Amino acid sequence: MAVTISDVAQAAGVSKGAVSYALNGQPGVSDATRGRILQVAKDLGWKPSLRAKGLSSAKAYALGLVVARDPKLLGTDPFFPAFIAGIETTLAEHDYTLVLSVATAPGAEERAYRKLADGGRVDGVILTDVRHNDSRIGLLRELKLPA
Repeated sequence: MAVTISDVAQAAGVSKGAVSYALNGQPGVSDATRGRILQVAKDLGWKPSLRAKGLSSAKAYALGLVVARDPKLLGTDPFFPAFIAGIETTLAEHDYTLVLSVATAPGAEERAYRKLADGGRVDGVILTDVRHNDSRIGLLRELKLPA
């Protein structure tokens, strides 16, 4: 089970608030206490929760990718696995995740973008296969979804 701020607070002998201040680089704890808290967090293997981070920053820490292709063909395309692996590697370096949608039916691509935008599920999308006068550009502008 993941180490929580409560676990760090108990092990360091401080309040959860003090742990939060220390871990987020905020004032409110002395340098000595901050150092002790950071060391305890490291020793326990604490890692920040992206869900909690997202709640406090109004970010999803996720990017969407809508692929308008037959899902049966994706596994046979030698480019696609390497493409996804590259995206995942880069996103992980920035504590982001990938939300992938495969759209095959007519209108499914637009519905997928609307679903990604709904409720802030993603902070933006990766747009591929961009065409001249691509209708997705207007849709993404309408949805206020960065690409």
